[in-house]
Amino acid sequence: MSLPDNRMRFPAPLIDFVNDVGVTGQDHDNYPDAGQQPRYDWMRMTLISLLSLQSSYSQPTQYRIGTPWFDLNTNTLKIYNGTDFVPIAEVISTGLVDGSSSAVSLADWLTSADSILSQLTHKITFSGSASQDTAIIPIPESIRSYIADTARPIVYADGILIDPRNCKFNEGCISQIELLNGVELQQGQRFTVFIDSFGVFYTDDVIA
Repeated sequence: MSLPDNRMRFPAPLIDFVNDVGVTGQDHDNYPDAGQQPRYDWMRMTLISLLSLQSSYSQPTQYRIGTPWFDLNTNTLKIYNGTDFVPIAEVISTGLVDGSSSAVSLADWLTSADSILSQLTHKITFSGSASQDTAIIPIPESIRSYIADTARPIVYADGILIDPRNCKFNEGCISQIELLNGVELQQGQRFTVFIDSFGVFYTDDVIA
C-alpha cells in the first residue's frame, strides 16, 4: 500500500504506522508511545482540535497532508497540501479541466470568473441632433464615468451606421466623440450613439 494512508481503521493485527500509514517526525507519531499509558488530557486535546479544525492564531504543529486548519488571523479555512497550509478553495475541484487536462480548482475558477466579470461593462446609448455641421458629438457628463477603458463608440446618422473605424473618443478625459476622415453630421441631422466594449475590433477591409 502506498503512503500516506490516513483512513480511520481498526484491523485486528497491530497497525504498522511506519510502513503502512507513514510517519511525520511530529509528536503525534508517538502518542501513545510503546508501553505508554494513554493520557486523558492529550486525548481530550485531540478531540477538541478535531472538532475545531485546530482553530488558532498559530499554525498547527501536528499535521499531515489533508489536515484542515481554521486560521483565526484571517478567519480562513486552510488545508495542508504537503507543502503549506493553503486556502481550501485551492484544493476543491470544480470538475472542470483546463487546456492541459489538469483539474481546475475552485480558486482558479473564481480568478478566471473575476477576470471575465471585470470586463463586463455598461452598455450606453443616447440620441440627439446636430445644431450645425460638425464632426464632434459631446457625451453627456452624467454618463461619462460609466464608459470603460475598452469601450468604443458606434454612431448612426439618420438611422444609417457610420463606419465604426471613423468614430473615436477624444484623447485624455473622455468627453466627446470625434468623427474622422471627413465624416460629419449635417445641421439638423439626427444621430444615435451606442457605446459598448468589443473583444475584437477588426480594422481591415473585408472583401465579400
